[in-house]
Amino acid sequence: MKLEMNEIGTSYQNPLKIYIIEDDFAVRKSSQILCEQMNLPCFTFGSGEELFEHLKHDPLPVGCAIVDIKLYGMSGLGVLNLINAHYPGIVPVLLTAFGELKQVADVMNDRNVRVIPKPYVGDAFWDAIVESLSIASRKLNKEPDSRCFIECANSIAPAKPSKSINRFR
Repeated sequence: MKLEMNEIGTSYQNPLKIYIIEDDFAVRKSSQILCEQMNLPCFTFGSGEELFEHLKHDPLPVGCAIVDIKLYGMSGLGVLNLINAHYPGIVPVLLTAFGELKQVADVMNDRNVRVIPKPYVGDAFWDAIVESLSIASRKLNKEPDSRCFIECANSIAPAKPSKSINRFR
């Protein structure tokens, strides 16, 4: 499958999106810069409430949601629960500090959630997003394997982060 790109680099055939839900502006912005390297639409939100307001108007909510566990207002776990209940096309990735291990242990029981400790180690952030987008793509395409996504991923993201991405780690 060869993807055709529009003028901003988003594939016409690939509706995947990245949603970042993080109340710390600096972390939200650096995560956005990393995610934009994938040439996919990337939306950022300071709260779960902002995300769900946006999703009311999103005609095809599919992709990856990067969710901080500690948010003002609705908690990160509340965001995960609503995503899992109402948006099956969005695959969540949970960001957590090491001090939140009890909450993380509860989330680990849900096999649909990838947990990444902050600060990110190595390629953990990048790999979790690629894996989550692969799952979202399979859900969207209802394919039993990830051949389609691998072709899509190879055309939109390098196999490993570039040096420009590494400086944000």
